[in-house]
Order: sequence, then structure tokens, then C-alpha cells
Amino acid sequence: MNTSATEQLAMLNGIASEYEDYKKDLTLIPRGAQENVLTAMGYDISDERVEDTLADLELQRWQQVLPPVLIVRQGQPLTIRLNLPDDRSDDTFTWKIHAEQGDIFRQRVEADELEICDRFQTSNSSFVCKELQLSLPLSDGTYRFELLDASGKKAMADMPLVIAPKHCYEPEKIIAGGKLFGTTMQLYTLRSERNWGMGDFTDLKHFILDAAHHGVDIVGLNPLHALFPANPHHFSPYAPSNRAFINVLYIDVEAIPEFSTSARARDYAGDPEFQQRLSLLRSTKLVAYPGVSACKFEILELVFEQFRSNELGKGTDRDRAYQEFLVEQGGYLRTHATYEALYEYFFTRDMNMWGWPVWPESYKDPGSAAVTEFSAANADRIEFYQYLQWCAFEQLKDAHQAALDAGMKVGVYLDLAVGVDQAGSEAWANQNYFCLEASVGAPPDELALSGQDWGFPPFRPQVMEQDAYRLFARNLRASMSCAGAVRFDHAVALMRLWWIPRGHGAGEGAYVHYCLEDILAILSLESQQSQCMVIGEDLGTVPAILNEVMNENHLYSYRVLYFEKEKVSGKVVPKGRMVLPEDYPARAVASVTTHDLPTLASWWDQSDIDLRIEVGLLKAMPKIHDVRVQRENDKQSLLNALFHEGLLPQPLIAADIPHLTDELNLAVHLYLGKSRASIMISQIEDWLGMVEPVNIPGISLEYPNWQRKMVAPVEGYFERPLVVDMCRKLRAARP
Repeated sequence: MNTSATEQLAMLNGIASEYEDYKKDLTLIPRGAQENVLTAMGYDISDERVEDTLADLELQRWQQVLPPVLIVRQGQPLTIRLNLPDDRSDDTFTWKIHAEQGDIFRQRVEADELEICDRFQTSNSSFVCKELQLSLPLSDGTYRFELLDASGKKAMADMPLVIAPKHCYEPEKIIAGGKLFGTTMQLYTLRSERNWGMGDFTDLKHFILDAAHHGVDIVGLNPLHALFPANPHHFSPYAPSNRAFINVLYIDVEAIPEFSTSARARDYAGDPEFQQRLSLLRSTKLVAYPGVSACKFEILELVFEQFRSNELGKGTDRDRAYQEFLVEQGGYLRTHATYEALYEYFFTRDMNMWGWPVWPESYKDPGSAAVTEFSAANADRIEFYQYLQWCAFEQLKDAHQAALDAGMKVGVYLDLAVGVDQAGSEAWANQNYFCLEASVGAPPDELALSGQDWGFPPFRPQVMEQDAYRLFARNLRASMSCAGAVRFDHAVALMRLWWIPRGHGAGEGAYVHYCLEDILAILSLESQQSQCMVIGEDLGTVPAILNEVMNENHLYSYRVLYFEKEKVSGKVVPKGRMVLPEDYPARAVASVTTHDLPTLASWWDQSDIDLRIEVGLLKAMPKIHDVRVQRENDKQSLLNALFHEGLLPQPLIAADIPHLTDELNLAVHLYLGKSRASIMISQIEDWLGMVEPVNIPGISLEYPNWQRKMVAPVEGYFERPLVVDMCRKLRAARP
């Protein structure tokens, strides 16, 4: 095999040859792993093909007069590179820039006056690259650059032109030096006296109003992305069907206006037998997703019938609002709703039809004749799923607006999942975007010595660029339209992802790099246009450069108390001190823990270690011993830090405190409350002293991930003495 050519092809596709692992040691990626990723991408890397492939790719690049997209930050020069055949390199051209508002900039240019910056020649053709320098008063936004002949009538090429701000949006309160605090929750875990077995948007609104009264400025949620309505057993929020839409199970059915006007819906929901079903669903320790789904959809069907009969097409206020929503969402919503109807059609007849990859061939293409015929025959069902999305967006936006009206400086903070399930509508509608022959995960690290395979397909970097990052922007815009902050899960994905070719283990993958500069520019544009701040979850194996560019672009870093220990030469000292509050970065979110980590109570009493042993994640006795010893060291370091900060009246010995006390819980929260980090958050579970985690990464059947509910109803959270005291003291600590 021609190694040199293969290495060039790997480099051209962003496949790394090395990386810094979790120990900060340089790790080489085997050439075989790179070749497997190239094969997954669809390349023939045999000796007789690889050099031809390289030559073809280079020729294709030069044959494109303009790049797929040009993204420029405010303040940067606007330089457009033109690839021109030699015989046209001195021609006269006309260029136009079309603005979103309809404005047009236009000018003739003599190509022979432009500077040559590069050349390319083959036996059959010759090209030159010339640079066109423009100086225009372009505001932030997306434009279309068009190159025409001298007459200005014949188009030669065009491309999207994106002018992006210098950085992401930040709330005025933070810019002025204010420090905020808040809480995070998994919305489905909320209990209440009125919900239908899982937390919904009305529970969220009630929680927000109570929290705002106690000084909370930000309420973080799990991903709320659309899942699979016809399959309620598919409930992981981090394996969504489509990130541009919402999980309709969060809808409060009784809050939909059509519910109150539908006698059939009210009578059905008020029936004693139905109410008994709801009471049982509220009482379960785990969310009974199939039962919740059944109850909600039985009434949603009746509510939609009321809308269709009394509102749809009637020109009423509700109809006009719905039609505006359809226009705003465009054809992508109808594609998603069509997928929902198709999925329902196939899956309810055969549970082996788990998604479009196993559907009959004629239904795998959204634009096929079979799909068009199905859409016409099932227009009402597609309308139903569009209607549900409208209801979900309305209720989520209403909750966020309630937060702002109540004085919260940020309000709702949504989590944007890093990937999607290959069986979902996002992959179906954008098949060219995804590499279905690979999945995303993580290389071996301290918590997973064999690496991790998360199962979802990665974006293809070249397709993202060719499409001007439209799908990426759409997903951002969907979340940002309903929130004051968005947390970008696995922020390292902004620059690279660990690709695992199909049929290989998680440790046999390779990093594939993305255009970080372009992606951050798109992120900044969407953030500023939506007035929504961005938080990057930069935990785990993260290159140092990412932390630097995140700060430069005003993305907020994520700092978890458990991991914030002093380092020497980049490595954590085994018995190192906790990072002091004044040493936290200002542009950061300081958190006690996360949904993937133990609650504070279980971290303290080490029941999380017992649970990891029970589910098989910790097996070797020497390893278990080391983990327990390290935990005792960490607990003592934390106690020492709390005393150093004056949060404990006297030095304490960790071994003398077997369980987390309210006093210790409060001290830990105030420790982060004193930090320089602009935002301090913690899980509502830790405010309530809960032990059981909501998720244990790396397993599926051994523990009920994404199902455990809260221990108490939401109605009483802010009446608990510890919660009231914590909010009062955090409010004082974070002026």
C-alpha cells in the first residue's frame, strides 16, 4: 500500500495521527485505525486507487471557482479566493452580494488586476487562484455572493457568505460583573400533584416562579429534543430523533387551549378510571414512559380533533398563530412530522422496524414517490404531529418568558445533545450529512479503560462545509429560540470527534477534526442573533487550545467541583488541594456535579462506588481499593478547603463523617458560591440530599438510567429549610 498517499488522504480528511490522552501523554493513532476510518468514509484505499483519489479531490477543488462557503468575522478582511482557468484568468467579471434584507452590492472587477496567490496544473488543465479584496459595510448575517460574466447576466458561480460577530452573546448582568446562581434538573424526574406521571412544561413554569422568588437566575434542563413518540421505550434524552424539535411528552395536555374547549377531552380525562391511571403513574418511583405516553396520546388525539374542527383553516387567532409557526419552521417541520407518521406506521405493525435504515427501500428517501404517496394518504396524521410540535414550542417558550418576567437574568438553560440516533428523523432527512459506517465515542480514559462507543453517527466535516453549516445552525436556533443559555454537550466536538468504524472496538478509532474556526463563527452568530449565551461542556480529554478559543469566543467553560484539583506540570497531584474559589476562571459555570456523575450525597458516602461494583463497572480488587483511597483523599481535601475558606468552624476528619450532613452540603455549595465563576449551579437532587444517580454512563440494562424520579413533589421544594437557607446564602455570596 502507498503509505505516503494514504497519509495524505487521511490528513486531507482531518484524521489525526496522534493525540494527548487523559494522562497528558502523547498517544499515536495506528495507521490501521486511520485506514479504517477512511474506509468508513467511503474511500477505496487500495494501492491502485488512493493516488487517483487524491488527484481527483485536488482537481475538484480547483474546478470550483468559489469555495463552498466563506465565513468572516467582523473586523477581519473580506478576501474572496477565485479559482480561474488559465484562459479566463484575465477576464472581466461582475460580482454581486445579496443581503437577507434584499439589498444588493454590485461591482465589475478586472481579473488581470488581481493578485495571484496560487497555481495548479495537470497534463490537461491549468488554473490560477486570485484574491478579490472587498471593503463593505456588512452587518452580521448570511449573504449570497455571486460571480457573473462581464455583462452581469450569466452566472458563473455563487456561494453563501456569512458575516459573524467576534464572539458569543453574554447577558448584561454578567458583563457588568454580576455573579449568578441556579440549579439543573432532568425535567422528566419532577413529581407534582397534577402532572401525568413525568415532569412537564407546567411543572417547569411553577418551579421557575418559585425559584425566581428565591433569587435563582438560571434553570438548566436535560436535552428536550424530539424522541420517538410511537416507541416510548426509547427515552434517553441523549439519543434523540431530531435536535431541531421537542419531545412532545413534555406537553402539559391540560394547558393546551383546545383541551378546555373540548368536552370529549375533558370528559375522557375526568373519568374516574382515567384519573386512577394518572394517580398510579404519579406514584411510581421510576417514570413509566409507556403508561405516560398512552394517557397523553389518548387525550392529545381528542385535543387535535378539537383544533382541526374549530380552528384549523378558520382564520381564528389560534389558526393564525399555528400558520405562522409552520412558516417559521419551513418544510423541515413537515419532513419531521412525516417521519413521525411513517415511524408510527411501521413500528406499530412490526417492532423490528426500529427506524428508516430497516424500512423498505422505497421509504428510505424522504423525496421518494412512496413517501410522497404516503404523505398524501396520511395528511391528517402528519398535521397532528406538526400540531404537537407547535404546542410543545409554545409551552416551553412560555416557561422561559415566565422566567424573564419573574426577573431571572438568564432563565431556561437547555442542553444540546452532541449526536442523534441513526434511526431518527434528523439522520433520515440529512443522510448525506452522516457517516453511517462509523459511530462516535471516546478513546480509553480513566473511567472507561476500553474507551466508549456512544452509538450515534458522526457528521461528515466536508458535507457540513458544503452545506454552509445550515443543519448545525438550525439545531442551535431551535434551542436558542426557547432559552437564555444553551449548553453544548461534549464541547470538544466543536473541533474533533472520536470516530469508531463499524465492526471495531471503541479503542480502535481515531480523531477526525472539524473546522473549529468556522463552527465557532456560526455559533457566535446564532448566539448573538438569539441573545442566548453558550456554555461548553469541556470535561474529559480536551486539548488546551479548546479552552483558549472558548474563552476568546466567550463560551463559558464547565468546571465540576470533583475534578477541580491543583495540578503540577499539567497532571493532577494525587493528594492535591482543591482549586480555591478565587482561582476559578470568571467565564465559567461552576457545578457541584452533573447528571453523569454521582450526587454529592453518594459521592460523600461512597455508595456510588458500591453501585459501580454492583453493575460491573468496577471489578478488580486493586482498582476498587485505589478508587476508595483516592475518594477518601478527595473528601479530606474538600474538608480542608472548606475550613480554609471559613465555611467550617473547625478542621474535620472525613472518616469521622460517614454521611453528608445538611451543614456540610451547605458549606460545599457556598464554596462554589464564593468562586470567581460568573455562574454557579447545582443539581436539584443535591439541594434535596438525594443519593441515587439519574444516569450511570457505560451501562444500559444494569441500572434504570433516565427513569429515576425526584424524592418529593415540586410543590414543596422551596419550603424546605435547607433549600431556603441555601438560596438566601448563595444570593448573598453572589452579588
